[in-house]
Amino acid sequence: LWMTQAERDYYMRTLRKEQRIRRDIIAASAAQGGELFKLVYRLKSPGSTYEKMYLRSEKMPISTVTDLVRYTVLFDEDKYTDGVKRMVAELSSRGYELGTLWNAWKAKNLSYRGINTVLCDPTNQFVEVQIHTRKSAEAADKTHGYYEKRRLQPEGSPEWHRLNDIAMGIANAVPVPDGVVAIDTYRRPFPVLEFLKEREA
Repeated sequence: LWMTQAERDYYMRTLRKEQRIRRDIIAASAAQGGELFKLVYRLKSPGSTYEKMYLRSEKMPISTVTDLVRYTVLFDEDKYTDGVKRMVAELSSRGYELGTLWNAWKAKNLSYRGINTVLCDPTNQFVEVQIHTRKSAEAADKTHGYYEKRRLQPEGSPEWHRLNDIAMGIANAVPVPDGVVAIDTYRRPFPVLEFLKEREA
């Protein structure tokens, strides 16, 4: 259950990059009236990183783990849609390329509301940024427990449906920011290896 030396070195390099990346995310979001939320979770733990690389159905090299560094940004509802667009543009001007964007405000069949992005900095370090309103962030916290319990139930069973209905009720009660459904989902699923090859070329 241990990373190789090369993987540990990569992980430590990522830790050193995080302070610079955090400054960029803070500056780009604050300029639009946003704020970072739950910074304590900004780094994926070594154990969780190992699990993602080796214990899932498809193994992946550490350089393709897109959420080693991850942030949550909050915008007020009335600033949300423009805030998302302008923050991504600001990060682009700082050398961050948008890899993928998932607009879950459109996913009415899922118990999640928000926008999830993966960006890639000039050193090919991936950064995940989840963008929420305060109410959508609160809903995500509430529904996570139901999601974890639902995973343990046979899909389609009465208990699975009961847990899903509770989570959907929480998600559907979140106010939808004006204009957000006009933001298109981009490159999802995200072809990470293809993206990195294009960058190298």
